[in-house]
Amino acid sequence: MGTTRIQVAGEGGFSRLANRLPLTGSHRFLVDENNQFIDEFGRPIEGRNFVEDPDGMMDNRWGVPTYDHIDQMFGTGTTLSSNASISQSSLATNFNVQLGAANESGVLKTPVAGIERYNIRMNLDHRVGDKLSLSLGTYYSRQFQRTIADGSDIFERAFAIPADIN
Repeated sequence: MGTTRIQVAGEGGFSRLANRLPLTGSHRFLVDENNQFIDEFGRPIEGRNFVEDPDGMMDNRWGVPTYDHIDQMFGTGTTLSSNASISQSSLATNFNVQLGAANESGVLKTPVAGIERYNIRMNLDHRVGDKLSLSLGTYYSRQFQRTIADGSDIFERAFAIPADIN
């Protein structure tokens, strides 16, 4: 009776892609002995009008710098959560107030995704007499969510970009 209790808790963590397949350093386009892109007649290619190698194999090494699009898109995300509460009980009155906040950033570097949540809860019980008691409870929560639209082909497009394009 008459005890006030204060509790504070926090948690944190990290998230990242679990497994990755190694990226190939090769392509399927026709090249000459100097690893320059050529057409089917052996002429150098201007621009990106690459011609597929007749053998159809991805066995020609890129002769230009390449980029890891998955590494550029994904990183390490953080998760943070904190809660605090204060409560007191006495012969006639009990109350409890809880505050909470959480933030999960997700593993995407861009577009930035994740969830933020903030909430408060209050409860009050009061005994007026032997035959009457009052109770009041309220809860408010606000959540902000940043997601990629359903049906988005952003991941498919990331895999389709040739490794020589940054």
